Amino acid sequence: MRRQLIFISVLIWAALVLASCHPRHASDIRPGMTKEDVVRTWGATYLIREGKPYETWEYHFATSESICIVTFHEDRVVRANCWRGSVR
Repeated sequence: MRRQLIFISVLIWAALVLASCHPRHASDIRPGMTKEDVVRTWGATYLIREGKPYETWEYHFATSESICIVTFHEDRVVRANCWRGSVR
């Protein structure tokens, strides 16, 4: 019984780790999504450039070594671009 419990615990842990390592793609973010939708999908970022009427959020993902830029107009996504690059 104890071996089964340990095996199940390890299996659940591995599934959670693999799910958190999902590579980010620009297709995850679609035009028209709200800021709340983006935060729900990718989480919050502190790399925000505010401007009128556009606002740009930048995401750096160390696990996939990618950088994503999401541009908003009036709190709605108008463009999302991702590329592999060096994450500092």
